[in-house]
Amino acid sequence: MDKSYIIHKIARLSWNLKSNHLVRLIAYPYVNLQRLLTLKKYQHSVYSKKILSLKNKFKGERCFIIGNGPSLMSADLDRLKGEYCFAANKIFKIYDKTDWRPTFYSCADKEVFMLIKDDILKLNCEYIFLDYTYKIPQKIKRKIYPVMHYTKFKLDKFKNIEKPYVSEEPHKMLSCGYTVTFTSIQLAIFMGFEEIYLLGVDHNYSNKAGANHFNKDEYELPIPNNLDQPTLAYEAAGQYADTHGIKIYNATRGGKLEVFERVDFDSLFPEEDKK
Repeated sequence: MDKSYIIHKIARLSWNLKSNHLVRLIAYPYVNLQRLLTLKKYQHSVYSKKILSLKNKFKGERCFIIGNGPSLMSADLDRLKGEYCFAANKIFKIYDKTDWRPTFYSCADKEVFMLIKDDILKLNCEYIFLDYTYKIPQKIKRKIYPVMHYTKFKLDKFKNIEKPYVSEEPHKMLSCGYTVTFTSIQLAIFMGFEEIYLLGVDHNYSNKAGANHFNKDEYELPIPNNLDQPTLAYEAAGQYADTHGIKIYNATRGGKLEVFERVDFDSLFPEEDKK
């Protein structure tokens, strides 16, 4: 039986169980205690110190955060060779069309990680950020930069969701913004990047998690996306940037993300016009 099909079945069953109010009521005290203990364990781990070592490492530089939206073009990625770039999830699906490779890679969704784990662990990327709770072979984990996304477990999965904020101490924990792009933004700010450009972040996707530019004709995860949640995260990032001397621009070709100031992607490479 197809491995992806099995993983999707497990993900669907897990989602249904996690959404059941009775299950959540029974699990509430245990899960919250477990999450808190895991958080404390992470904060005293070598991995927390590893993230801390990145603080302001790229002070004053600019970077690009690449989304997997349908507007993303391999030709644009070719122009980013030599730039600091963050990418995520199934970005490797476009590798056969470009020589470009990201400097930083992230996967912040456990179900997505389960689907592409083997591909991720084969990536030749200098910085790979995965959640501390993922089951990663120890010999591989030493090459990874584990991060900790922390939220309290709620009785109602869809109500009273914690408002996202930009964590100034991602070596202790990251705020959950319901989009891996927000994870990348928090890390970019922590590492000292002062100009952040979003590309391929269309903010207009299928109502199934994991459905994007790089998984056409594949099984979709059962978790419904809610654009309101990542919008709150982007707004939090914009507000933080405005008060901390950081510029975040949206260089995406089209799309529906209007939280950040728009900039023409082509205008970012004036030296090419001189050739």
